[in-house]
Amino acid sequence: MDDLTPQEINEIKENLANNSDLLNLRASIEAIGNVDRFAIVNLLKKRSYTITELEGALNKSQSTISHHIKILQQQNLIMGIKQGKFTEYELVKDSFKRMNSSLIEWFSAISNW
Repeated sequence: MDDLTPQEINEIKENLANNSDLLNLRASIEAIGNVDRFAIVNLLKKRSYTITELEGALNKSQSTISHHIKILQQQNLIMGIKQGKFTEYELVKDSFKRMNSSLIEWFSAISNW
C-alpha cells in the first residue's frame, strides 16, 4: 500500500470536516468517553434520576455531577424534566438511536475496506 500524499490527507480531513453525521458521532462519543459521564448514561438507561440521586449513586459532588450533566445536555444525549422542585434527567433515546445507526454505518464502512 502506498503512503498517502499530503493532498490526499487534506482531502480526507476536509471530507470529515464536512460530514455532519460523523462530526456529531465523534462529539457524542467524546461526551460519553469520560468515565463519570459514561456512568451517568449507564444509570439513566434504567430510569430517570435527580442530581441528588446521581450524587449518591456515583459518590460525586453536586458541582461535578452538574458539570457532566451540562456536557451531556449540550450533545442532546440527556434532558431534564422538571418534577415539582426537582429536575429528573433521562436519556434522549432518539439521539442514541441516531448514534447507533451512525456507528453501524461507520463500522460497516470499515469492514468493507
